[in-house]
Amino acid sequence: MNVIHKESENSGTFKNSLFFSKAHLQKLRSNMNVKEITQGTFLFREGDPATKFYFLEQGAVKLTKSAREGRELFIHCFRSGDLFGETEGLRMKTNSFHAQCIEHTVVGIINQEDLQLLLRDNGEFAAEFIRWMGWIQRFTQMKIRDLLFFGKTGALASTLVRLVNTFGIDEGAYIRFSVHFTNSELANMIGATRETVNRMLHDLKKQNIIGYQGTEITVYNIEALREMCQCERCPIEVCRL
Repeated sequence: MNVIHKESENSGTFKNSLFFSKAHLQKLRSNMNVKEITQGTFLFREGDPATKFYFLEQGAVKLTKSAREGRELFIHCFRSGDLFGETEGLRMKTNSFHAQCIEHTVVGIINQEDLQLLLRDNGEFAAEFIRWMGWIQRFTQMKIRDLLFFGKTGALASTLVRLVNTFGIDEGAYIRFSVHFTNSELANMIGATRETVNRMLHDLKKQNIIGYQGTEITVYNIEALREMCQCERCPIEVCRL
């Protein structure tokens, strides 16, 4: 197993990043307006002006895309240490996605103009920013691979593995998740219907791969899930929701 998270306490302290050095994080933070945001609040909605970037200090934010008939596609889940925002040349006029806090969140907000100045004036920071953009691309490519190559069952298995790596809490006999996702939300993550996900989860339960504590999904056999999606044992920064 890559990483199982222990249940964290909300210390409110600033987090490090996988992609930016402490010195460059400090430069970012010197230009940030830090806010606490309650669970359920939208940082931005699709169509809002794209003038900000966000550095997540604490909590979790889901990125979704609207689809027809009121459905949505779950794109990413950002966690502490993640930077996110529209990145196409830093000149996107409107946001293409919704960003909603799924936990109590502490986020640093930086204007695009200030970020442009940092990139212009600091080549080392610009190199780290390019590395971050490359990670976003690889992360997206791996999720698309899972969706296209291994069918809905493989995509669900991959999503459950990513959930373990992002929100998993090891209870010994099983792994539970610190954040609850409904079957409808799981369906949005893999582009399926809720009924399809219900059926696949039922099959996984019959095989003793997953179980339930009340209404909460628990994972009993993560290796079986990995086999179903031909897991490539990607680094934890890639194998996450």
